[in-house]
Amino acid sequence: MEILAENVCDLTAELYGQAVRKSVKGWYKWLCYILGGILIVAASLLMGLGIAMGSTASILEAVFFLLIGIFVFVWVCALFPRVMAKRGYKQMLALNSGKPIRKTTYFYADEVEVLSSNGARARLQYANVKRVYGTERLIIAEFEGNVAVLLDKTGFVKGSPEQAQALLESRKQ
Repeated sequence: MEILAENVCDLTAELYGQAVRKSVKGWYKWLCYILGGILIVAASLLMGLGIAMGSTASILEAVFFLLIGIFVFVWVCALFPRVMAKRGYKQMLALNSGKPIRKTTYFYADEVEVLSSNGARARLQYANVKRVYGTERLIIAEFEGNVAVLLDKTGFVKGSPEQAQALLESRKQ
């Protein structure tokens, strides 16, 4: 089989973090934004009620809800992706003797093959591609079975990022 494109990706902490931040599901983000918004609205109502009635208990509850609402927004935007990226990257390093994993991805006419420096090997059919998206340095292809292939845009030995993305997009379901 002829290799149409080849990519080498060293999974550094930066690239792993980009992948995790981009892969946080949209429904989770929206759920947290809605919850944070509800908490902030509840805080505003309690604050108004506390001021109108002269109740310090209502004002304290309002401050509590406001702080939780702000925390939910900060958690979704900054903390959750960072925590998950650090935890996942540490686990990956522990499984690979403290070294970043190097993944070499080969694109053939009918499938994608991924070889890892730790000896793992996967063959994935283009028909099983669910979604293809990118970050500033990565192309991420999600396949059925909760499998993601990370391609470093600067790591193409053969072909280009545009060719690989077009190949993945043109053959997905």
